[in-house]
Amino acid sequence: MGRILHRLRKGERGQALVEMALVLPLLLLLLFGIIEFGRVGHAYLTLNYAAREGARLGITGVNDDLIWNRVENAAGTLHTSEIEFDLAPSYGERASGDEFVVHLEYDLELYIPFSDVVLSNPLTLQGRSVMRME
Repeated sequence: MGRILHRLRKGERGQALVEMALVLPLLLLLLFGIIEFGRVGHAYLTLNYAAREGARLGITGVNDDLIWNRVENAAGTLHTSEIEFDLAPSYGERASGDEFVVHLEYDLELYIPFSDVVLSNPLTLQGRSVMRME
């Protein structure tokens, strides 16, 4: 009886290795997906926060350079050189009661393998804030 059990156990030597080889890529893909989702969420929230900060300063009637400096400071964790910045209306055309719009676009490079299959790489994120001029 002991020899039969020993033979059965001896035949299962590589089973754990095969199971790990099948499951490990799926677990790594899930882990990297969670990390990428966190990166995208962080960039999106930061971009919207920066747009809101720019709009808060812009409704007071300051020039575009000061607004851009506020946006750069608010988006400190992003690569600010890759942020596209658009204001409407432009500096000389702003009047009290008009809507002031700050629109930001940011291209986020995804690191997860095979992300081109599901999403476009880089992923374009947008942040927009609208407030009334004082």
